[in-house]
Amino acid sequence: MTAGYFDTTNYRGTHYGIDMAGLAGNTVKTVVGGTTTLVQKIAGNFFIGVKGDDGNLWIYGHLENYSVGIGKRVEAGTTIGTVFDGAYHNGVWMAQHLHLEVHKGHTYDRTKSMSPLQAYWKLRNR
Repeated sequence: MTAGYFDTTNYRGTHYGIDMAGLAGNTVKTVVGGTTTLVQKIAGNFFIGVKGDDGNLWIYGHLENYSVGIGKRVEAGTTIGTVFDGAYHNGVWMAQHLHLEVHKGHTYDRTKSMSPLQAYWKLRNR
């Protein structure tokens, strides 16, 4: 992990997810099954939102490309894209990594964000 949940060290504000090191082209797979609700391009890379069967919104960020569209059903372990090659964003170099955010409920609401590690632990211990 290259950046933790609520980390403020290298960010202009609060980091609402975790960053995991990866290599450009590595496949990104869903943690939980659900329906895709977001495909958004930001600063040259893609963010995919999955309305999870666990009741949370899972956001996978810094993807080079994506292989699912909005409204598509995905199962846990479905490949949804690949890791971005890294780039400058607001004058700061972003190394190759996957950004993962989780929000309680099915809407993007930073007041309802939670650690992806906590969300995963809850999934594994139901």
